[in-house]
Amino acid sequence: MSNLSNSLKSLVSQEMITRAAKTVNEDKSKISKAVSLIIPSLLGVLMKKKGHSPQVENILHEAGNLNILSELENICDENPTEEQRKIADDSLQHILGDKAASFTDAIAEEVGISRVATNRLIYMIAPIVIGFIGNKLVRENWTKAQLFEELEKEKSNLQASIPSALTKAFDLDSVLNTIPKKVINKKTNGWVTWLIIIIAVLLAFLCWRACKNENTKIISNEVVETVISTPNLLWFS
Repeated sequence: MSNLSNSLKSLVSQEMITRAAKTVNEDKSKISKAVSLIIPSLLGVLMKKKGHSPQVENILHEAGNLNILSELENICDENPTEEQRKIADDSLQHILGDKAASFTDAIAEEVGISRVATNRLIYMIAPIVIGFIGNKLVRENWTKAQLFEELEKEKSNLQASIPSALTKAFDLDSVLNTIPKKVINKKTNGWVTWLIIIIAVLLAFLCWRACKNENTKIISNEVVETVISTPNLLWFS
């Protein structure tokens, strides 16, 4: 089974890319690149929202019930359907929230197109992503657990496809990082602990050796002084 990200990308045909490029007045190749970044980025943000936003779950089910993908050819035009506009508005409000501008800026900077064009493109692509996921939940009877299980399988690919600025803005490393942080910390702390122990033992040894040498020196001096002073005492007696 093709992963979700690739399945979504396959829905956006070259004809749709051409229409979108004309609509936002940008180069077609840049629009294609932007789409390839927006799709995994939206999926990454959805993973971050997992189990924390009932509004997002409602939007996904609404999109599935509306079946907005049935009129997919209109999404990249100047005038999408009313349902598509509603899902786009709800997505920007509840999925991207107050970080929508950060999402737009990261994509625009990575691709090299204007913020206005990028924002309009996100407005086109969001209904496709949400509609596709909604269909999985409503029409294919996926559970939420099954959805996020599938996303978990491709999180390394998502991480590689999402601009670093966007990852940082949404703190996506916490859900996309494939290396468990606790394991890293445990290993690091263990190494530091052993280093401290070794240094402490070494310092203790050096202190002991220094004290031993000092004591030996004091005893040696006392012996020398005794040897020197003894004949004199005997002579005067």
